[in-house]
Amino acid sequence: MFTLLPSRAPQTIFFARGQQRAFTLIELLTVIAIIGILAGIIIPTVSKVRTTAQSAVCKSNLRQIGTAFMLYAEDNRGLYPAPRQPDAPEDPNQNPGGGPWQLELAPYTSPKLAVGRVNMYRLKEHDPKGNPAYCPSYFRFFGNVAAVQATNLNALGYGMNFSLNVNGRDINFSGRNKMRFPATGIVNPSRNILVGDSSDYHLDAKTTGWVPTAAASKPDGYDSGAPERHSGSANYLFADGHIETLKPDIALERAVFQE
Repeated sequence: MFTLLPSRAPQTIFFARGQQRAFTLIELLTVIAIIGILAGIIIPTVSKVRTTAQSAVCKSNLRQIGTAFMLYAEDNRGLYPAPRQPDAPEDPNQNPGGGPWQLELAPYTSPKLAVGRVNMYRLKEHDPKGNPAYCPSYFRFFGNVAAVQATNLNALGYGMNFSLNVNGRDINFSGRNKMRFPATGIVNPSRNILVGDSSDYHLDAKTTGWVPTAAASKPDGYDSGAPERHSGSANYLFADGHIETLKPDIALERAVFQE
């Protein structure tokens, strides 16, 4: 009489009971190489997407600023705000030398702010989200936030084209720069830049022959100018309301300092 024994699963030298197969060095190196290749593809893509998104937000901010200029003009007999405000700001915490043009546009761009009771130079601290006064790439471009704010209190991310109010003459911080001027006084609104990427509240660059003394030893675009913060270019709002992304040197030669 024969007795049938229960069948057993076949065993091999690779999968013997109680044993686990380990990865070989070649397999580990292959996996690491694949991960490295994927990271090399994904990281630049993510960075590019973030940069593109920031540029899109910047353009949206400039459109809102353009709308604010138009609303301001409607409420002020067709006049645009003075590039630089008078020497006596309402808020004693502000710069005693006056304030930038953003001060008068704040009711249109940042309604949460109580103008005259907030330090415009710390505008981001009061209304950090959804504030069109700031370019989202501004601090990324210059690095240390605290250092930038400590050395440049006017830093809001965008600068106004002062030459629109001085008829091509040398820029200064007195006289016509403290006067409001009519929107109709801009002869070529489709060619003249109104506001653009800048590290100060005005637009200028070393290529114009005029640069603040304090910025002479700093990189071009630090104090003002047109920083290449959007993939080597900068965003600009033209006086007719349209937005363009241009290389700074092209913008300065073609559209900023023109009558």
